[in-house]
Amino acid sequence: MLNTRTGASNSSSQTESATAEDRLVRQLQLVSAGVVVLMLLQWSWIQLQRPVEIPLARAQQHPTQLQIDLNSADWIEWMQVDGIGPELASRIVADRQLHGSFQTPEELLRVSGIGPATLNRIRPFLEQSTGPKP
Repeated sequence: MLNTRTGASNSSSQTESATAEDRLVRQLQLVSAGVVVLMLLQWSWIQLQRPVEIPLARAQQHPTQLQIDLNSADWIEWMQVDGIGPELASRIVADRQLHGSFQTPEELLRVSGIGPATLNRIRPFLEQSTGPKP
């Protein structure tokens, strides 16, 4: 008889723990669903608060052209010229320091990496002074 009661007692406690687990699972599901609903509400609120785009009237663009001096531009200025990267800009400055000022734009041809096509492309961006800046 003792075994019967113990068995009934075990069965009863298993049923109670299963019911408690079911309640816990339902509570977690409700909390999760509530969090999702709150996140959706917040997202909707943020979407409603976006500012309206303001159309801008742009001023007429004035063409500007970069002009650098052959004999005073540093490598950073040379890099601003389309097609002149850091390596070529450094070679131009190094050549100028080694061989002196460029008397004409054509003297840039002595720099490795500058050929006639490159010189023709960058010529509109070049100014020439008599020597480097003091």
